[in-house]
Amino acid sequence: MKRKQILSISMIACLTVTVAAHAQNLKLNLSNEAPLCRMSLIKRPALKAERGKESREAIRTHWYEPLVADFNGDGWCDFAWAIPYPLNSQMASYWLEDMLMLATRTRWNSPLRGKKSWSEEISALEPTIWPTYQVDLTNVSLVYGKSGGAPYVLGLKSGNDLGEELVKLGCAEYSSVYRWDTEVDAFKKADDATRDTVIAFYYSTVGQRCDRSRK
Repeated sequence: MKRKQILSISMIACLTVTVAAHAQNLKLNLSNEAPLCRMSLIKRPALKAERGKESREAIRTHWYEPLVADFNGDGWCDFAWAIPYPLNSQMASYWLEDMLMLATRTRWNSPLRGKKSWSEEISALEPTIWPTYQVDLTNVSLVYGKSGGAPYVLGLKSGNDLGEELVKLGCAEYSSVYRWDTEVDAFKKADDATRDTVIAFYYSTVGQRCDRSRK
């Protein structure tokens, strides 16, 4: 009798997890099609990541790539430089505000609500949740909610979060998902359930999984 009760509890738990995952997927209602965003009427100011001699050369040689997307989901096309993560001290390192600007109809705003990156409030942010320094957008993909809002950003790298899992030599899969947090005005790491749902959707529609049968 006791064993039957344990089995029943296990079955209920599994069913609960399955239903919860299904509900989460329905709630997100995802799409790979980017909604149209509007371009600001104001010319974008130059970012710190593009002003120096080294930066200009990196842009000329496509080491830095422009990335235009509505990151915060307000309908305006924002701008970022996709800059490779600094692997050594000889490479430039930037704060998020040095490489990304948010557009409005008549203004361009820095992320982090325009605060200086060295302020106490910004420095106190947990970097594993709100990456603000050495953010790498070079290999990201965006997934959108059909109901609007900020897109989900797959593969953002920052600090110890490499954004991808190296399954085997020459093949990696996305392992991180972020979404814009309007309260802080920065990317925020998604919870595990959201991450799993978004990544599963991406690989069931446009992405290709690695062959795990032979690592």
